Amino acid sequence: MDMGPFALEAISLRVAGEALLRPLVGDDGLYTVAAILLACLGVGILCGLACKARSPGRLAATGRQLPTPGPSSMPSSAPQPTDYVKLEDLHEFRKLWESDMRDLHAKLEKHHGVTRQLQDEHAEVLGQRIGVMEGKINGLRTDLGTCNTEISACKSRVMESKAQLSESHRDVLKYLDEDHAMSGKNVALIFAEVKALRATSGELKGEHSAIQTVLHEMSKEMVEARREVANVTKEVGHLWGLTERFTNLDRELESMGTALTECTGVMGTNFNTYQSMVDNIRNGIYECLDRIAVLTPPGRGQPSMEAPTIRIEPAASGARPLSLQQAIPQAGHPQSPQITVVGPGENFIRALLNPTHHG
Repeated sequence: MDMGPFALEAISLRVAGEALLRPLVGDDGLYTVAAILLACLGVGILCGLACKARSPGRLAATGRQLPTPGPSSMPSSAPQPTDYVKLEDLHEFRKLWESDMRDLHAKLEKHHGVTRQLQDEHAEVLGQRIGVMEGKINGLRTDLGTCNTEISACKSRVMESKAQLSESHRDVLKYLDEDHAMSGKNVALIFAEVKALRATSGELKGEHSAIQTVLHEMSKEMVEARREVANVTKEVGHLWGLTERFTNLDRELESMGTALTECTGVMGTNFNTYQSMVDNIRNGIYECLDRIAVLTPPGRGQPSMEAPTIRIEPAASGARPLSLQQAIPQAGHPQSPQITVVGPGENFIRALLNPTHHG
């Protein structure tokens, strides 16, 4: 069926407009723009055709006719006057235009329905993920608070131990600066203090190992938490607000790991210093005892450089010489053998060996 030049022109304009606008507005805006353009074009064509169709009627009502060129004024090869568009073609074009508009509206409704469904599903999934991640973040914050509390307690115990160590060190130095003829009671007190320091050193060593274990486990948990935060940040990177919160949490975790590392280093240094001080105190006590062994107590003349000989008579064997460092820990023991002191300073050495009896 011949649709006329206006119908062909409209179809050509529709195809050209669709090819031009699709890259600019996409599939969503294309249908809306096309519908508006087609409506305007259709209204314009209908108005023009209506005006042209009414012109011959007005001429007939006034009794006038359109001029017709005669055979003498127009050659035979000249084109004939253009016929008006038939009313049937106009009705047919209107039906096609209405059909296209209905199809276009149906496609738009379907597209909007699918779009709304996808948006609802996407929003629901994102809401669930955000809820889960907020729960994990709250848990991590609670763990960080617990970690801060434990670190503060650990620092307090370290400072307490350091203060006790300094006080004990001052007391020991005070005992060592006294006269060389200190009594056996003071020597026994020094040994008790050293034994207490050794026990404290063992306790601190155990606490240090336990704290290092806890810090190591917490460092592992922080590394795992940072990895989870990085994965979550990558999945929901388009949500800027949540990404900023994850970034802040990552910085907090990193600073906390640095603080744990520094705390571990400081605790290791303090423990090594404490162990070195205990060793120095023990060596000083043994040096003092050796110096006491080679000196004569006051009131017995000039000091003698000859050290007294201490002999221990076991029950089953003969006499064998022992040094003062070996003999003193056995003195006063219920099962210790008989101790014999021969040489200068024997009364003073007996006083050291038997603190309860001063001869």
